[in-house]
Amino acid sequence: MKKVLSTLLILCMLVSLLPVQAMANAPAYAYEELEEYVKKVNDHWIATHNWTPGYEWDTATYYIGCMDAYYLTGVEKYRDYATKWANQNVWQGHRSTDAANWNNGNVFHADNETCFQVYIDLYNLDGQTDEKKIARTLEITDAQIATGRADFWTWCDAIHMAMPVYSKLYAMTGDEKYLDFMYRSFVWSKERMYDGEGGINYEGEPANLFFRDPGYIKSKVNGEKNIWARGVGWVMAAFARVFEDIPENWEHYDEFKKTYLEMAEACINCSRVDDSGRVFWTQSMLANFPTSEDNPYGYETSGTGFITYSLYYGINAGLLDKETYLPYAEGGLKYLTEIAIHNDGFVGYTQHIGSAATNATNSESNYNFGVGATLYALCEAARYYGGVQGDMYPYLTRKTLGTVSFKIGANNIYNGINVTEIDVAPFVDNAGRTMVPIRALGEALGAKVVWNGDIQAVTMVKGDTVLQFVIGSPNYYVDSKKHASDTAPMIKDGRTYLPLRVAAEALGRNVYWNNEKQLIVIGSKQNPFLECQKNLLDTLSEILTTGTLPSRPEQEGWEYKVSVPELENENRIKIVSATASQVPEPENPPENAFDDNIATRWAATGDCEIVFDLGEVQYVELVGVTFWKFAERSTKYEIHASSDGVDYKVYYNGDAPQGVEFNYTPIKENIRYIKLVGHGTNTGTWTSVLECIPYSK
Repeated sequence: MKKVLSTLLILCMLVSLLPVQAMANAPAYAYEELEEYVKKVNDHWIATHNWTPGYEWDTATYYIGCMDAYYLTGVEKYRDYATKWANQNVWQGHRSTDAANWNNGNVFHADNETCFQVYIDLYNLDGQTDEKKIARTLEITDAQIATGRADFWTWCDAIHMAMPVYSKLYAMTGDEKYLDFMYRSFVWSKERMYDGEGGINYEGEPANLFFRDPGYIKSKVNGEKNIWARGVGWVMAAFARVFEDIPENWEHYDEFKKTYLEMAEACINCSRVDDSGRVFWTQSMLANFPTSEDNPYGYETSGTGFITYSLYYGINAGLLDKETYLPYAEGGLKYLTEIAIHNDGFVGYTQHIGSAATNATNSESNYNFGVGATLYALCEAARYYGGVQGDMYPYLTRKTLGTVSFKIGANNIYNGINVTEIDVAPFVDNAGRTMVPIRALGEALGAKVVWNGDIQAVTMVKGDTVLQFVIGSPNYYVDSKKHASDTAPMIKDGRTYLPLRVAAEALGRNVYWNNEKQLIVIGSKQNPFLECQKNLLDTLSEILTTGTLPSRPEQEGWEYKVSVPELENENRIKIVSATASQVPEPENPPENAFDDNIATRWAATGDCEIVFDLGEVQYVELVGVTFWKFAERSTKYEIHASSDGVDYKVYYNGDAPQGVEFNYTPIKENIRYIKLVGHGTNTGTWTSVLECIPYSK
């Protein structure tokens, strides 16, 4: 698996701040090539790493990248893989139910909210029909907003972990409270960690970059400010995610854009370029150290991946000048594909977890968030080189969630999930304004529509906003305040029509018009489609014209399954069935504890038990058990056994120590039933069994 770099090449490699011209020969990539890299990296991760359940920031960052891979490729196993993870987490982050103490605990910690980004995507992709997938996300974020505080993001990583959660919720709901909280929280963090305008401006010329946290402000490396590439990468990646959702006419959009542009320029100015044209950012960005296998300030994949992703997004979005920034983006991609990614898809050179960038990375330094960063960059780069290709429907769904789309002359509405037939089509009036049937528009926007035939008036109510129109009058009212339009509502063929833009914008939504396709998209963005995404419009137009969703390529059935050597042992005895004293989580039933898959589990709370039936009395030498999150906690449990299911003998009563994957209990008798009694962990009341394996010898 290891990618070997000759010692001579490494020692001779000259790393400096080279001008753009030195990278003029950086290669262009083909979409197909990058799509294959995406599949190779993600397939390798899925196939080889042991199941590491959990909702925390590092795992969640990988799954955000996994969802990026799904949107790019349409490979359903990637979505399935993320869904299984979300199910294992019960669609939650921190599970505290003590709401009175959330304000002082870890519930509002950004590391525990990163997973919400994935849950929101999966909830939307599944048609917004299963409220449990979004319930905890809304409960926590709404409670956090209700505190009135903005001081939660105390380290710069948190900006990536949490800020996109709030922009996604805004895009999904249209509720500006999410933007307000996001902005206040960002400003609070920026004032304390950003070395530039609006921040701290510490010592000398501003770096226009974020310190990892306030504790690093006075830290120096090789005489320079100690600013992490990964920390800066988190913020740069957060900007790219948020720009996907926030309106261009939002009152703070230009402020966000200004900070992003400052950081992008600073990033390219402190990039490193090796003698092969590979661009990368070191753990401490401003410390000018050479690259070597034992130098902690050499190659680093997570920061480089996040920054490369953000540069490609900025170019795709028209935020960054292509001529200036593309050589650095392509150089970063060259580093990822030639150095970080091994031939089998393994990703190396990732900075170790921890608050100090002092450990050297090497080709074997591999972490889930580094894989996520690599997937971020590969997917965004692929869209630059080839737009959206192949199975475009997953990505169209992502781009149109929270929107409503119409097509002139077409009797259908599409909301990013479902296509619905309407009895009359939108049309363009003599003033060049798009007119839509009022009930179709109101229902699509979630507004209540009331018709008063006596005065020929229409009222639309959504939340606290009330719109009033009178047939034939260009004047309309928003919360009793008079406004004027150049087009009046009308009745045509027995149907009432309103000017679309007037009604949508009065309800706080933006309207995108594509003249070529005669398409209208109402949503959070003035233009939801970047230039490289315009071929999605063909698919959207076809949906609205035909009233049917596009057919998807057939894919082989797939089930995520993680095996370990213990499951392959020829002396293991197959369990026939199991019963449990309780099953509080339907997605974690008893059969998960003997399904030859340590990616699933049975879980119960309090004093609980599960009984395994071997089908007949037979000799059992020992029983192995592995528990969920064994690396993080210990579990208190008992092992009993019986030949008749009535009289049980206790064989073990104690702990499964933290860090021990399989715990073995000698039996050395003829038995049929194995009873595991759980008493929770050192961190909570839940007992979660991944697998129980009896052995004949």
